Amino acid sequence: MASSVPSCGVCEYQNIFKPASIWCLDCDEGLCPDCKEHHKIFKATRKHGTIPISGYQTLPDYITNIKQICSTHDEKYHIYCNEHECTCCCKCIVETHIKCQNIVNLDGIVKNTKTSNAFLEFHETLHEVAENIKRIRRDKNCNLKALSENRKQKKCEIQQVRLNINQYLDKLQENFIAELHEIEKRENKKISQLIKALDKHEINVTEHQKNITNIKQYTSDLQTFLTLKQLEANVDEHYITNIVPVFGKIHIDNSSPSVVIAKKKQQQAQLILSRNLPVSIEDIRTELQQTIKTESRVTGCCKLPDGRMVFSYPTLNKVSIVKEDGSVDFSLSVTAAFGVVYNNEDNTIAILSSWKGLGNQITIIDLTKRKVKKTISPGGQTIEIAATNKTLLYQIYKKAIQTMDLTDESTRDITTENMNTAITIAIYGHKLYYSSYDYHTVNVVCCNLDGTNQWSFKDENLLKYPYGISADDNGNVYVVGSGTKNVVVFSQDGQKHRELLSLKDGLKSACTINFGRATHH
Repeated sequence: MASSVPSCGVCEYQNIFKPASIWCLDCDEGLCPDCKEHHKIFKATRKHGTIPISGYQTLPDYITNIKQICSTHDEKYHIYCNEHECTCCCKCIVETHIKCQNIVNLDGIVKNTKTSNAFLEFHETLHEVAENIKRIRRDKNCNLKALSENRKQKKCEIQQVRLNINQYLDKLQENFIAELHEIEKRENKKISQLIKALDKHEINVTEHQKNITNIKQYTSDLQTFLTLKQLEANVDEHYITNIVPVFGKIHIDNSSPSVVIAKKKQQQAQLILSRNLPVSIEDIRTELQQTIKTESRVTGCCKLPDGRMVFSYPTLNKVSIVKEDGSVDFSLSVTAAFGVVYNNEDNTIAILSSWKGLGNQITIIDLTKRKVKKTISPGGQTIEIAATNKTLLYQIYKKAIQTMDLTDESTRDITTENMNTAITIAIYGHKLYYSSYDYHTVNVVCCNLDGTNQWSFKDENLLKYPYGISADDNGNVYVVGSGTKNVVVFSQDGQKHRELLSLKDGLKSACTINFGRATHH
């Protein structure tokens, strides 16, 4: 808009500067009061339209800058060329628009422009745009308010979650400390009992030491010989082992003893024997340490030495390696992945594929490189798999349990008995254990690797439809009863057995089991 008062154009032409009081729209210049009177009575200008100078000053610059006189010929515009959409003076028509056909009188076009539909529609459009801007502004102000309220709400929620986490961690800390005190108290009691027993036997050993001196001095050679034999039978390492209790809890961290019981005869022979005391199945205790939510039905699992676990999902055509906290480390696609076994010889897992007619192959996966090492075709539908060193053991359905040497992939049959149903396999040392799903034959069988049966077990009331088997590092065998919804543990010789887990322990649809010998879990 014009900020200063324009001067009178007529007076300015005479080098007289007077402020204009009106503005002539036709002359496109301001007029002072004196010139205004002459302008009204002058014949050429008496019909010109004028507006107060205050009204002119309210007009925006893009309107006041519109010239009504041709800047080239200094003549008033009279013609409008529709082809070029521009105003023209008479000379413009002659010089540049002589060939234009669609030219009209300017007065006819601009007449009644202010009352035309186009002007009214544009005015209405401006009104709508203004209203829309107001609505948008109101909406965005509401958004700003909502954002502020949401931020405050989420801040309160986060603070509450933090408070809950702190309370939960405090409770965990309290429970862990209480458990540590309880364990310390329990172990202190055991050690105190052991020390008391050692004190008692130390007195006996001291007495024998005194007697040895008297025997040497006062007995005959025959008495010395017979006494020595008797003492050798009594004073032995059993003095120690007989007073050390056997701990049979599966989930326990054992460390090597710091005291080595040495015998002079063993040192003379330069032979050191490492002997693990067998754990009785009566001493085995279980403790739920973790529950992991799986992606789908799991038909095979195994525990890796580093604590990770491997799950096979035949319906998803993949295997997943899961960390100790339950999160997935990585997954690999394996068609109809059914059974899985770990081979510590080369840090690989063997995946047996068999699900609703698909698969019938064994896939070897390198855990270090996280990719398939090779694929083996066993020559038939395979159901279960086990591994030891560089050897795989698996069942060819309704034919035999076979062993395959991975160095040259040569195979041989171990046994063909009880092969008319699906079985599960486990191996410990030179013994093969397998469970038969068909309970009309046998439930559990133990045989040598040449197929010679060692023992078998059948009790439909205790173990029905066994479908999962594993052996721990003491040779004890664990079998899942899918029909009886339990886990039964057998001693290595098959002479003892007992139910370890049942439905009351939360066991519902178990179909696989694995004992990680490296982690004792």
